[in-house]
Amino acid sequence: MAGLLSIGTSALAANQAALNTAGHNIANVNTAGYSRQSVVTTTRPGQFTGSGFYGNGVDVTTVVRNYNDFQSRQVAVATAISSSDAARYQRLSQLEQVFPTGTAGLGSGINQFLNAFSDVVQSPTDLSARSVVLSRADELAARFRTASSNLDEIQNSVTAQLKGSVAAINSLATQIAAVNKQIGDATGSGQTPNDLMDARDQLVRDLNKYIQTSSIPSSDGTVTVMVAGGQPLVSGANSASVVLKPNSLDPTRQVLYFRQNGQDATLGESSLGGGELSGLMKFQNTDLQLAKDQLWKMALTVGDALNKQNQLGVDLSGTAGGNVFNLIPVEPTSANAGTATLNVSVNPTTGNVDPTALVRSDYVVSVASYNAGTGAGTVNITRLSDGSTLAGGPFAFSNPPSAVVAATADGLDFEFTNASATLAAGDTFTIRQSAAAGRIASAITSPTKLAMANAVVAVPAATNTGSLALDNLQASQANPNLSATVTLTFDGAGGFTVAGAVPAVGATVSYYPGQPITYNGWTLSLKGVPAAGDTITVQANDSSIVVPGGTNLTGPVTSDAGNARAMLNLRDKSAPLISSSPISDIYANVLSDIGIAVQGGKAAAEISKSLVTDAEQARAAISGVNLDEEAAKLIQFQQSYQASGKMLQVSQAIFDSLLQAVR
Repeated sequence: MAGLLSIGTSALAANQAALNTAGHNIANVNTAGYSRQSVVTTTRPGQFTGSGFYGNGVDVTTVVRNYNDFQSRQVAVATAISSSDAARYQRLSQLEQVFPTGTAGLGSGINQFLNAFSDVVQSPTDLSARSVVLSRADELAARFRTASSNLDEIQNSVTAQLKGSVAAINSLATQIAAVNKQIGDATGSGQTPNDLMDARDQLVRDLNKYIQTSSIPSSDGTVTVMVAGGQPLVSGANSASVVLKPNSLDPTRQVLYFRQNGQDATLGESSLGGGELSGLMKFQNTDLQLAKDQLWKMALTVGDALNKQNQLGVDLSGTAGGNVFNLIPVEPTSANAGTATLNVSVNPTTGNVDPTALVRSDYVVSVASYNAGTGAGTVNITRLSDGSTLAGGPFAFSNPPSAVVAATADGLDFEFTNASATLAAGDTFTIRQSAAAGRIASAITSPTKLAMANAVVAVPAATNTGSLALDNLQASQANPNLSATVTLTFDGAGGFTVAGAVPAVGATVSYYPGQPITYNGWTLSLKGVPAAGDTITVQANDSSIVVPGGTNLTGPVTSDAGNARAMLNLRDKSAPLISSSPISDIYANVLSDIGIAVQGGKAAAEISKSLVTDAEQARAAISGVNLDEEAAKLIQFQQSYQASGKMLQVSQAIFDSLLQAVR
């Protein structure tokens, strides 16, 4: 009878444990990270008697969680990759809003501005047509500034999100370390604290949303959680931290560091693997920089082309043209002892922006030496994007009034335009070249200052007997010999002799109507049938011009639209900073690049999201709670519990009968 009582008691305890565990499973069916638990029972060793071994009941060995380490790791890795892709795609989508299509886009602004020159070509002196050009220039500059400001706002938002991710990482690391300690203490009992293990695994999965991790288990039940290829973020009950600092060379960008025992080590973007932090850093360091580069290149391409061409013309007052846009801001340091002004421009020697030389960087020009008597001196130039001092310095500059620095740094030219003012060794100037898009502004406020007339004119001789006439003429690039007089004389044998060109032309130049003839920085095309001895003279557009009939002009020919036509033709000029496409199409190229990045980001986000779903389903198949299954177990364990209770009742009844018999 004692055996039956013992067996019943053990059965009651085992079934009670099973009922409790099933109830615990049902209660936590919606708890994130919970793993279904099961009671493990073993049969007690039988008792030998002469007639065989009689059973002694059951023991509860332990409670286990249905858990697969591989599946759990798969969920963590998939979560990290998905979080990275989702964070990057979300930010990429914002770039599409900065570069819209249609009339609101920069492309429309560029084309509207360039097309405005068509009316000036028709009426070069019409102030209304010129005013439209200036209005469109203001609108275009405003669009560039707005786009640049929007990119800055995105960077600020990314920085705020990065800080939030870092705070979440450090908080989760602290929590994991605390649970690690609890697990280590509980494991000393010889049993596994299942709920604590689940809690820690869930914290690790949450951590992988922000930064990808790998875990190494220890014999005491704790784990070491590592990030960035081996940095121990959590080790036992101790945790390190991740910190964010502004880039010393570009404070708008953030750099990630791993901090342990007061020491900081840089965490490279490529070492992060996955997690929101990885996606944001990739967007900040690659995608956003590409967008900023493209915007900067567009501003330089359009602004520099217009500035150079306007400088090759003559305005309504007969003065050589200046810049259309203020493009590269230069800031003298307030402590400068001198008053000289430094101007910076894209290297004009080829008439085109050199795509291999320009770097989106700011610079500091510091005066190393200066001779007040001669106006000559030297400067050092530092590129701020990498902190390097340009090789070859100090660079010399000549005496006033135009003190050109003998250096072309990264495709830029430097010139002290009023070096007759004072300078002093130690004077410094900061060149905000990277801010070209964000600070571009119209440099011309009066329509009379648009240099729409050619800086040179082509005048047929009054004595010409053929039908030779001008087809087109424009100054095509800056050239010190642009104003030199060049005379073309038809030799009667199909060619021209050329006098005054630099360098000198030794042979005759064949004449084909409409074919360009280029010397001294201008390009000329002629039409008609010349007679032997007919001449045409290309000379500076000034008061020395003598037109057919022998009239000497009292001033430059300001009604000429040659330079306005050249401005209009810039639509078809190539934009090497962006692509081989013409300026009118550069925005389409930028949209294409951004569109490809956005679509790639979207595809990656969708694929990685589906991988998370698959991994979670695979984990749920092993660790998840099935309510139907648990309900069936409740009934089973209830019946077993009731049967166990019946055993105790029977045992009690037998015992009572024995006592009654003895009395």
